[in-house]
Amino acid sequence: MWNLTGECVHAVYLGDYKVTGKVINSRVKYGGGVQHHVQLVKPIVIYGTERQSLLIEHQDVQRVFSSI
Repeated sequence: MWNLTGECVHAVYLGDYKVTGKVINSRVKYGGGVQHHVQLVKPIVIYGTERQSLLIEHQDVQRVFSSI
């Protein structure tokens, strides 16, 4: 299943940052890849900027669950 809207996920962002959050929106990108907009449970600082949400590639999602 590619559409994870409303689901909670554990994922890895940029190969280094482990994040947890709720998927706000899932979309199919041009070329067929899937990307998820994830609202984070706990904000994270990346390259000096605090992030409340991230765009996560589908292949970087490690676990899907129903609630946090």
